[in-house]
Amino acid sequence: KSSYPAPSDEIAELVKNLQSYDWSAQEIDGNPLDYLNKIAVQEAKEDLCERREIEVDSLTNENFLESIGATKNGLLNYGGLLFLGKENCIKDILGTFESRFSWKTNDGQLKINDVWSDSIWNSIIRAKNHFNNCNDSIELPYKGKNYKLWTLDDIAFHEAYLNSIVHRDYSLDGMNIVNFKGTEITITNPGTFYGGVSSDNISFHEPRHRNKTLAKILMDFQLVDRAGMGILRMGIKSLVYGRRYPIFEETFDSIKVSMQAEYIR
Repeated sequence: KSSYPAPSDEIAELVKNLQSYDWSAQEIDGNPLDYLNKIAVQEAKEDLCERREIEVDSLTNENFLESIGATKNGLLNYGGLLFLGKENCIKDILGTFESRFSWKTNDGQLKINDVWSDSIWNSIIRAKNHFNNCNDSIELPYKGKNYKLWTLDDIAFHEAYLNSIVHRDYSLDGMNIVNFKGTEITITNPGTFYGGVSSDNISFHEPRHRNKTLAKILMDFQLVDRAGMGILRMGIKSLVYGRRYPIFEETFDSIKVSMQAEYIR
């Protein structure tokens, strides 16, 4: 008598909460290359080959995709489509996943307010280009030498931005948002903490991945660290400038990380 038929949205939520369920592992029938952005695939393959000192021509696109886990036995998975897919294929098969980067100066000028929907590969490039455009530096003389200080360390940004992509809940509406203003940068992604991680223990809790296949792809590609040291790197790269440790908050079904953005404190 306590049982009742679950509506479709509740079924999706119940399945999503299963620890063993991995949305990003679902497979897509057909030729993987039909769904992928050829330029993104080539750029990513060249990047991997350069870092691993492999001849680009010795690695086919099919073998490259299989080696990073974007395909399994020749079938493309959702994680692979998110990573290197065509914008229209991602939208048609998975949905619209938007990103935004905004930069407002201390005097109130809105210098960047860019919204886009694209693959993870292209989104990382686009977000980092924006970050580099607004991340300036000063030189500080000390004992006859000049030391360059940046508004924010690029490693800290890389780790925070990739963290928001890996741990995003792709079943929810919303954007991955970077807001750079004043003396602070915040990065927000849809989804709550997962697998026992909280704002209180995130700096020392073992990593837990909602999107396990997507996380493994980015690990095998070496965009994120296999040992789960990203949070620690973010903290070290903030503390080295005398800035506070990054603050993680869960608000309105989203996770927000805030980092101070000053030359030195």
